[in-house]
Amino acid sequence: MNFGLRNAPSTFQRFINEVLFGLELFFPYLDDILVASENEEHKTHLKLVFDRLQKYGLRVNISKSTLGVTHLEFLGYLITPEGSKPLLEKVDAILSYKLPETIQEAKENFENCKQDLAHSTLLSFPGPNLQLALFTKASNFAIGSVLQQFETGNTEGKNKDDVGVAIVPQTISRHLAEANLKSKRPFRALPLTPEHRQLRLQWCQSRSMWNVTDWQKVVFSDESRFVLGTDNNRVRVWRRPGERYNSPHTVLRHTARTAGVMV
Repeated sequence: MNFGLRNAPSTFQRFINEVLFGLELFFPYLDDILVASENEEHKTHLKLVFDRLQKYGLRVNISKSTLGVTHLEFLGYLITPEGSKPLLEKVDAILSYKLPETIQEAKENFENCKQDLAHSTLLSFPGPNLQLALFTKASNFAIGSVLQQFETGNTEGKNKDDVGVAIVPQTISRHLAEANLKSKRPFRALPLTPEHRQLRLQWCQSRSMWNVTDWQKVVFSDESRFVLGTDNNRVRVWRRPGERYNSPHTVLRHTARTAGVMV
């Protein structure tokens, strides 16, 4: 294929996906193929890839290949058995930024921003038997979310053993407009009464047999003063007014001809 054409990368990506279709534990990115194995089966997995490539008339450049390693640098990340994190040299430019000549508090905040941006966040591979939780954050300027897994019984998702599976930050100006969403302040804050607490507890207990699919629309909101909603007001996510973020106090309201359900 003549690389340099505008659609060459996407065309080749579709082709290599078709070449490896049906094979598990293989992650192709253009002309690079990652092969992930837990044990000595790695040799068998490599043979499967080589056989499939040979079938389609593709060759492997041995000088550019890395075989039988536990750690690998790929697309600016360090891939390990535990997960992936950014390479240090990719964040050196952030760490070498000069401090602004301003008041001390601004300097400290700037330094904190550098450390946060350069922090090697480890994204772990999802465990098939671990519970998933989605944590979101929103304001008038940006939205973000973190998909986490934690041990059974840790409903808060705050233990030191919690691991991030995916992090999705987005600026809000364009994405909200495309999705027909808007960010606004709640016009009033109603306290959660003891009666409401009891109804919420009864509602959750009556659904104790729900599986992951049943609970997939439950969202752990943050302590933001803003809520996201659509123009037709079909779905909104609220936190309990007057309190800081607490997962059990998250309220999910369905307003499409049904009563609000607090979870």
